[in-house]
Amino acid sequence: MQKPDIKTNLSSRGRLNQPRQMERRQKKHCFGYESWARGFERKEQGMDIRKIALTGSKAVGMALLLQLMVGTSQAADHDRDDDDCQSMRVQLTPTGSHVQGHADICFGDEGVTALLRGTSLTPGDAYTVWFSYIDRPQDCLTPGCSPADFEGVNPAVAFGRLDSAVAGRRGALTFSGSVRGLKVSPGSMIWLVFFSHGPASTMDARFLARQLLTPQDPGLGTPGLGTLADGKIGNPVAIAFFQIP
Repeated sequence: MQKPDIKTNLSSRGRLNQPRQMERRQKKHCFGYESWARGFERKEQGMDIRKIALTGSKAVGMALLLQLMVGTSQAADHDRDDDDCQSMRVQLTPTGSHVQGHADICFGDEGVTALLRGTSLTPGDAYTVWFSYIDRPQDCLTPGCSPADFEGVNPAVAFGRLDSAVAGRRGALTFSGSVRGLKVSPGSMIWLVFFSHGPASTMDARFLARQLLTPQDPGLGTPGLGTLADGKIGNPVAIAFFQIP
């Protein structure tokens, strides 16, 4: 079985592209990557157990078959969770860069899982993806929300790191992650903000950690989101905009 600057240009919104025909196909590759892998591993283990049971004693065989039944039941539960996931896909909107690609999300009772595929990246550069959730867009300071809504005492946007990586020689990366337990409200928005941090440091492990773990923008909050010593280094290169129906 195969299953297989946030300070600059954030106010320009991409058009949502979510063809209904693709929703069911997208479910298998945009939700529950880690849990699907675990379920697949359980099934593979179950196949090995079945082979052992055929050559073992009756008592051992019964015990192993019982274990197989439990694993199969767990995998079935996983499949049902995936079926409850609503999927969406949009193209990346570049923000002053040549980056291209697309992004997928799936959301449901278990939370949200997201994937972003970026191409035309600079080999050797560090990149991060930031999951941004806007529960009430009508509370934003400007229609459609803007960079100012990421800051302040009670900002409209809640965000956190989804994934990070250093681009290889082919200049393409796939990022993925989950926000388990998040309840997505009708009418809300999800943005995946794709950041570049310049050449990944090969001499300073602490600086490399900042490149991969923070947006490197002190304006968003120091020192957790950027240090004054480094200054502003991270910049958005593309954004995926999702409007939740």
